[in-house]
Amino acid sequence: MYTFIVRRLLLAVFVLFCLSIIVFFAVHMIPGDMVQVMLGPAATKEAIAALRKSFGLNQPLYVQYFLWILNLLQGNLGESLRMGAPVLDAIISRFPVTLELILLAMGLALLIAFPIGIICAVKHNSWFDHLLRPVSVIGLSVPDFWWAVILIIVISTYFPQFYIVEYMGFFDNFAVNLKAILPAAIALGITMSAVIIRFVRSSLIEVLQTDYITTARAKGLSETVTIGKHALRNTSTDVLTIIGLQMGALISGAVLVEVVFGLPGVGRLALDAVRQRDYPMVQGTVLFMASFFIFINLLVDILYGILDPRIRIS
Repeated sequence: MYTFIVRRLLLAVFVLFCLSIIVFFAVHMIPGDMVQVMLGPAATKEAIAALRKSFGLNQPLYVQYFLWILNLLQGNLGESLRMGAPVLDAIISRFPVTLELILLAMGLALLIAFPIGIICAVKHNSWFDHLLRPVSVIGLSVPDFWWAVILIIVISTYFPQFYIVEYMGFFDNFAVNLKAILPAAIALGITMSAVIIRFVRSSLIEVLQTDYITTARAKGLSETVTIGKHALRNTSTDVLTIIGLQMGALISGAVLVEVVFGLPGVGRLALDAVRQRDYPMVQGTVLFMASFFIFINLLVDILYGILDPRIRIS
C-alpha cells in the first residue's frame, strides 16, 4: 500500500508539472494585455513598458515560466497583478466557500441518489423505475448553471424571504450562510445525483442477479440484509469510482455556480482572473484545484483496499 501511495504521489507531481506547462503558456495566449487594462487606453508606450518590466512580463516566456516554477517549489504561487497580494493567500481565503459548496452538493446528491438508485434496482421495470429513468436523463442533460438560474428565479419570485444577496461565513452567521449556499449546492448536486442514480441502479441490478445473492435469499435472509450487507458492499467500489470522477465535475461546475449566486469562492476568483488577464492568479487557481482533485482521487484509491479486501495494492 505504501509503495502504491508513493507511486501515485510521484505520478501526481508529474501530472501537475505537465499541467503547469499547459496552463502557463495557454494563459499567455489569451488575447489582451493586463498592463494595458490596468493603465487604461490613454497610457503611453513608456508607461506600459515600465510596468511590464516591473512585473517581469518583458522577459521571454520560458524565462518567466522558469522563475515561476522556482517560486512554486518554495510554496510561492506568485503575486496577483490585479490585487497586489500573494496568490496563495487569496486562494486560501476563498477555498472554504468552495469546499463548503462542494461537500454540501455531494452530500445532497448522495442523500437523494442512493435511496432512489436502490429502489429503482430492487423494483426493476416497475412504474417507479420507469418514472425515474427519464427524470435522471433530464438531470444529466441540463447544465449546472441553468439549474442555478432557475433556482434564483424561483426563490426570488416565490420565496423572497430565503433569497440572500450577500454571502456570510459559516461561523459568522449559520442561518444566512445556509440560505446562500444551499440553493447553489442543490444546483450543483442535481447533475451528480442523476449520474449516481443511474450508476447505482445498473450496478445493483447486475449484482442482484449473481449466484451468491440467490444463495443468500435461499438461506432465508431478509431483503434488507441481502441488499444492505451483501449487494451494496460489492457495488461500493464501483460507486466510489464514479463519486471520485464526479468530484472533477463538481469543481468545474462550481466556477459558474459561484458566479451565478455571487459566492466568493475559488471558482469565481479564477474566472475574474481570466477576465482581467491576471496570469499568476489563473495559474495558481488552476493548479490548486487540480491538486485538490488529484488528492481526492488518491483517497478514493486508498479506500478501495479498505472497502474490498479482494483488492491487493502493492
